[in-house]
Amino acid sequence: MLTQALRGKDIFNIDEVECAILEMNGLLSVLKKAEYQNVLRKDIHLTPSTSKAPVELVFDGELLEENLSDHDHNKEWFLAQLKMRNLQVTDIAYAVVGSNGNLNIDLFRDHVDEK
Repeated sequence: MLTQALRGKDIFNIDEVECAILEMNGLLSVLKKAEYQNVLRKDIHLTPSTSKAPVELVFDGELLEENLSDHDHNKEWFLAQLKMRNLQVTDIAYAVVGSNGNLNIDLFRDHVDEK
């Protein structure tokens, strides 16, 4: 029974266990020995990830201004990006600033030759 409960916690070798407690609610709590514990980013001095959730800027040719006001990229930045690409908001089916900060644009017409 104990080994089955340990396997439920991804422990297949009892030698990995420092302490196991059967709680009042019937669940098993396990403290692994230090050498078997998972390594955390802070343990190896990695800086926290700075990626952010993607932010939609244009949907179906309409600028979502409320998303620009809540984001690092403002309306002036976005319009400058469009100017550099010789685009208008109405040319865009969908535009999003990805989690890496890159602007991704999907045009209504992708300038693909149709045959």
